Amino acid sequence: MDRRNLLKLTALLAGAPTMTMLPARAAGQAATAPPPATALRWLDGAPPASFTGATFGVPWPQGLVPRASGFTVLVAAGGVTPALQSWPLAYWPDGSVKWSGHAIGAGAPASGYDLQPGPATPAGAAMARRDGDDIVVDTGRLRARVPGKGGKVLAGVALAGHVLLGDGELVLLTDTVNDGEEGTARRRRWHGEVARVELEQDGPVRTVVKATGAHRVGDGATLLPFTLRLEFHRDSDAIRVLHTFVIDVDPAKLDVRGIGLRFGLALDGAPHDRHVRFVSDGGGVFAESVRSLTGLRRDVGDANAAAQVAGRPLPPVEELPQAVRDGLRYVPAFGDYRLVQPNADGFTIAKRTAKGHGWVPAAAGTRAGGTGYVGGAKGGVAFGVRNFWQSHPGQLDITGAAGDDAAVTLWLWAPEAPPMQLRFYDDGMGQDTHARQRAALDITYEDYEPGFGTPHGIARTSELELQLLAATPGAADLAAIGQRIAQPPRLMATPQRLHAAGVFSDYWAPAGQGARAQHRWRRGWRSCSTTMKNRSSSGVGTVSGITAT
Repeated sequence: MDRRNLLKLTALLAGAPTMTMLPARAAGQAATAPPPATALRWLDGAPPASFTGATFGVPWPQGLVPRASGFTVLVAAGGVTPALQSWPLAYWPDGSVKWSGHAIGAGAPASGYDLQPGPATPAGAAMARRDGDDIVVDTGRLRARVPGKGGKVLAGVALAGHVLLGDGELVLLTDTVNDGEEGTARRRRWHGEVARVELEQDGPVRTVVKATGAHRVGDGATLLPFTLRLEFHRDSDAIRVLHTFVIDVDPAKLDVRGIGLRFGLALDGAPHDRHVRFVSDGGGVFAESVRSLTGLRRDVGDANAAAQVAGRPLPPVEELPQAVRDGLRYVPAFGDYRLVQPNADGFTIAKRTAKGHGWVPAAAGTRAGGTGYVGGAKGGVAFGVRNFWQSHPGQLDITGAAGDDAAVTLWLWAPEAPPMQLRFYDDGMGQDTHARQRAALDITYEDYEPGFGTPHGIARTSELELQLLAATPGAADLAAIGQRIAQPPRLMATPQRLHAAGVFSDYWAPAGQGARAQHRWRRGWRSCSTTMKNRSSSGVGTVSGITAT
């Protein structure tokens, strides 16, 4: 080990009170004690109120953790030690572990953990198995079937043996470009067609299923190839979904009008025992029953009203007050709900009884959290999109909640908003020679060449989550789920421990330790800026290869 790495290791051992010094040993001699443990704490400072498992990474100084090392996790202060799954992410030139990846399952999270390199603690059997072309994942609470190919990305998800979530599919809407000409636009509906499904990671605590394909229309044409990853954790009732698509649209012919994930839902109970919820960015909850029995001319009773507002099942119809029971058929059931966030400044919620009838404004606000819920007497599904209002326009649709064929669509581009603009904003303005491109760069900072103004190859990744619940959650519980989806719980080592591992540039250091590093960064940035100015004044149209020193 050279002097630089020795100093980093010394700083690591000195700055981590939970670590113990490794015993000295001769070259080639086997270690008589494991490497020191690393303390892990929650990035937000406290254990999350809603937790369905976590995946995290830890860096290690060069030469400290052998290539074949396992890992054990211990609870820092009381609580139950979770099962741990570990895998290498990167190695140092000497073969020792540079970054390790880890996952823990669901359950009551502790205030912190200690991660110890050494013999691994057995974590149990893998959660996934092949069933023909399909992959079946069983977390212990949730059981999901992922078709091996075809038009479905999920073929049924059950919680404790009760199927709640039906067929899941990817949906795409396109419009022909019409530039405002009446009667020339034509909308087409595309459906995601899975070509291949594979187990990207198959472990006892974390399983990742990867599906790849493209959106297909009736005539066989394909568009927007996609990659979908479904992530499961041990003892969890949730599925994390990473959705990536690549743009291959001809912007002169088509506009993308909507793209998202749709799934069916099995609802039980009468419409007045079915509930809809949406969470705002501030944690407020919009809550309604599909058929509300509060606010009627006939009183349903305080106990029944409180139960319905809280999302608890009501007594059988024959036990309701007679005046309410006799008029129940005339109380409308609103089966469709739509939340639209067209921009960062406002969202609206509307509802209607069924297709073909008018929409009724139900609520409005500034920023929606992107999490919703719909369920019946025996539970339902919470669903959400991370960075919902930030990645506007977004939309959440619930349809058919008053009948037997309910569905939820999480739109990553809202169909109710203007279409996705994929065309370049000008025609190149005559920049067909290097001299003209150089002249344009000199005044506008725009680096343009023919072929630069194309969307082809641009990719977008979104994070979604589906959680099956045995009962309608209370407002505080659903707000906690929304917070978890918006800001997933993260376990991290301390900044001092991250810095001491030596895996980051010398231009970063924890607060209070970075005066020299900050000086070097400022010096590097000045050098970078000077290089850019020199290249610009020398007539070079494209700046590349700049390195801060």
